[in-house]
Amino acid sequence: MGSNPTGTEPFYKGFPQSVRAFSTEELVFDQLLHYFVTYGFGDFDEAGHSVFEKDFERVAFHENTEAQEFIIQTEEEAEETIQTIVYNLLSGSRPLSERQYALSLAYILEHDEDIPDIASKNTLVRFLIDTKKLSLSDSLNLSDIMKVVDELNYRNYKNDNPKKRNLKNQDRKFLTAVLDRMFKGGRCDIRTCYEKKQLWNGFLHHIHYQPKNEAAEIFVRAMRGKGNKSVYSEFEKLMRENRRQEAANLLRENKGTI
Repeated sequence: MGSNPTGTEPFYKGFPQSVRAFSTEELVFDQLLHYFVTYGFGDFDEAGHSVFEKDFERVAFHENTEAQEFIIQTEEEAEETIQTIVYNLLSGSRPLSERQYALSLAYILEHDEDIPDIASKNTLVRFLIDTKKLSLSDSLNLSDIMKVVDELNYRNYKNDNPKKRNLKNQDRKFLTAVLDRMFKGGRCDIRTCYEKKQLWNGFLHHIHYQPKNEAAEIFVRAMRGKGNKSVYSEFEKLMRENRRQEAANLLRENKGTI
């Protein structure tokens, strides 16, 4: 394919000198066989020694190489390193691996007073469920509560049907507290919630939600009452009236451009 395997750099420190000396044909055959045994037969337990190598017990750092596999840090330095790693992970919008999430979760549980901004809304929802820290909900919109409910429903109850819920009493109290905090903070954009009005209505009924202030009262009446004032409903109304430019402006202002 126009590349020379024998001229490439080793792909990890301590790569055996005996393998580096193979011819191009030996390297290609050895790699094909290795991948076939490992992934074809699912044999991940045995070390991937080359069939062309001499029989010997490979020892770490047996070959001549400059290796640095670890560094020694003080406790303070390690704390700073972990903080940097966690901050970098949470600043990205991509979902975290389970290992990355576990590290970040452990950090957040230990540092209540210094929780960094979390760019990924999916990650934020998971943290909110696992930590029960209501302050994390301050970065969510009211319409995001359905994400929290769906995630809780799926992860804790193995239920992927958004219309079927059987939440425990402790989960009902937790979600009620999140709603109360949002309404108290004035974060109650009703219009964006109309799009899932039926789900909202069922959810409010399931947790036996009782409004604590006027904002909550208005929202509950809107979700339980008749009519639908969502952006899409208004868009469809304008289109039926042949007010196409107004309909397009409505979508652009409220849903953004594609």
